[in-house]
Amino acid sequence: MPERGPIPAAPSAKVTRISVTITPQKATLFVGDTQAFVPRVLGGANKTVTCGTVMNQGLYTAPKIQGVYHVTASSIASPQQRAVATVTVLTYCDVPTTSIG
Repeated sequence: MPERGPIPAAPSAKVTRISVTITPQKATLFVGDTQAFVPRVLGGANKTVTCGTVMNQGLYTAPKIQGVYHVTASSIASPQQRAVATVTVLTYCDVPTTSIG
């Protein structure tokens, strides 16, 4: 039986890694204030993202109740890829505590 040369490798499928970022990653706002968030998809052809709670050209409006909230941006092409920004909402009567000594 004649010897055969090496078997050529099968062409591999190109894997494109998709990731999502959101800027800023953290924000502190007073109730009712707004903050612009900019989501971005890296990799892949479809650069579309969804941000469920961000309206009007990326502006997030803080709710009327103080607390910690999250803004999530997800890739349309790969919904499991997402980025999360943390928003701390304060009321106007929240003042930093200082000690008088």
